[in-house]
Amino acid sequence: MNNVDRRVFIKAVSAVGAAGALGGATGARAQGTKTLKFGHMLPPDQVHHKAIALFGEELGKLSKNSIKVDIFPSSQMGSIPEMLQSVQAGSLSMSMAVPAWYSSFMKPLDAFTLPYLVGNEEKLRPALEGPLGAQINKFAEPAGFKVLGYLLLGARSIVNKQRAINKPEDCKGLKLRVINSPVYLATFRALGANPVAMDPSELYLALQQGVVDGFEYPLPDLVAQRMYEVGLVNKLTRPGEQLEAALAYARRLAENAPLVLGVLREFVSQVIPKGPSELATYGRLAIAGVRRSDDAKEGIAAFKEKRKPRFRGR
Repeated sequence: MNNVDRRVFIKAVSAVGAAGALGGATGARAQGTKTLKFGHMLPPDQVHHKAIALFGEELGKLSKNSIKVDIFPSSQMGSIPEMLQSVQAGSLSMSMAVPAWYSSFMKPLDAFTLPYLVGNEEKLRPALEGPLGAQINKFAEPAGFKVLGYLLLGARSIVNKQRAINKPEDCKGLKLRVINSPVYLATFRALGANPVAMDPSELYLALQQGVVDGFEYPLPDLVAQRMYEVGLVNKLTRPGEQLEAALAYARRLAENAPLVLGVLREFVSQVIPKGPSELATYGRLAIAGVRRSDDAKEGIAAFKEKRKPRFRGR
């Protein structure tokens, strides 16, 4: 599994329907308490779900328990497009999604899907909290949304059952699930893949049944949704060939950047035994650290220039 920094993706922490922002969203009232419904597609042990839960707790404290947030994870309220439509209609108070999903309602936001758009988080955060964020709000409100904030999702990985992705040509012929966005579809066609637009709630079964070979995804979501269970990181070997297969895999790993190898060692020895929640949290923090390195910049440059990277361990 190779981390391909196509761009820094953002997640809107909560996009509130215009009616909801005005206090008219559907919500139960009891003894002066207003209930907001927050629906999203992630499982409850994923790090962003925990951030939403923390948001609900803090909102309750600050409102002296006059506002309550009921959270509906794992696409309980429908697919991502369905949840965004519900936010528009006011039947769902809040949701979140990467910008590509909003492009059906605000076409300019699909620009955020362009590969290599932002070099690092340090550049993106001030922009989102400044003029860029203000411009996004101008697009959002006429479409029926109000953006309250952002969770930076980090880099995404191209993952599949067939082969490692080290250069653009490695994508050729692969059926890869992508977000239903014109920019996404065009990008992966340009890489030589056969992109398949699909909601995340359908992905696990599609991988099991061979409808797609793989997908591109952020690491925390990949781990939290247990995508590794469908053969993405497994290899079948004949009896007696396990050692050679393991050594061959170790040699492949050793070709990665030294910083990545350090993360892998920590991941295997310390994190895996602790379970999915720790995996997701560690993955997010580890990726953020590696992405700021010179080796990460060299990896991106090598991928674009179709050459072998020259890593220096910094």
